[in-house]
Amino acid sequence: DTPPLLASHEDVYFVATLSNPFPFGLQLNEVAIIATIAPPGDAAEDSTSECSPGTHIDGDNKVVVEQTQCFIPAGAQGQVLLKITPKASGQLMVKGIRLSLFQHLSVLCILAQEQESDAKQRIRERPLKQRLEIERNSLLGLDKPLPGSPSARLSTMNAGYLLSTTVVPPLPRLSVIESSQAREESLSLYEGESRIIKLVVANGSSIVAAERLLVAFEPLSDDRRSADDPKADLRMCDLVDSAFSYLYGPDGLNIGPQKSYSLQVRVAGLAGLKGGEVVVRYGSSTVPEWSRELRWPVSVSVARLI
Repeated sequence: DTPPLLASHEDVYFVATLSNPFPFGLQLNEVAIIATIAPPGDAAEDSTSECSPGTHIDGDNKVVVEQTQCFIPAGAQGQVLLKITPKASGQLMVKGIRLSLFQHLSVLCILAQEQESDAKQRIRERPLKQRLEIERNSLLGLDKPLPGSPSARLSTMNAGYLLSTTVVPPLPRLSVIESSQAREESLSLYEGESRIIKLVVANGSSIVAAERLLVAFEPLSDDRRSADDPKADLRMCDLVDSAFSYLYGPDGLNIGPQKSYSLQVRVAGLAGLKGGEVVVRYGSSTVPEWSRELRWPVSVSVARLI
């Protein structure tokens, strides 16, 4: 139940659930997160400030909060997607949201401070609530992702609490932008045959380079779940390690900000192989205590030679 670590200078998205108690629909304007941030050990101060409609909220450059709008039907609940961008490392506190009603009325919706005992009980009850929510949303036709537009959709029973999480200094962020296997659902090999696949990875960070790259291979998550015992899981790991190999690039490989690099992986057709995950672990020399990983699944079908 621990909130994920966030990296500064990267967009973070939150889903706010709002309720309209009135017998008429409500148009909500200038909807934005109320966020605070402070260096570790310091008291957080409100780092957002008022701004004109349609612009970003950017107080002391610690947090940039984006405004949006949505419509909630009469007597209903709705969800809206909200975005913030931490600009400094430290302790981030999400206190609630602010919005505007009827063109002139400003409203602050402050999240409750949850007691430790209540938090523990909520964690115990979470699996049951998640299952009930999935079943309820499915029956009501709500089991679809949030729309791309800022309009709200009927929503859920989750109650919100004040959220605190840690923001670390800027980190590189790798993603696969091209794969030589893109047109194949599964890599087809004969037993004993091998092929090279290329993955073009790009560093989406505009600040720091991706360094200390380590490429490893693991079984697909479905294969791990299907293993009946630890020995079967170990055999699956050994099979993937034997079938996959990384064709190493230059020593001290460095993928600069907004740059890309082509990773080459050789896959051998071995009996029983269904695929594996290419796992790229990386970090930055400027923040050696933090690292990230990129996972890319590769499905393989191996045909036996007659």
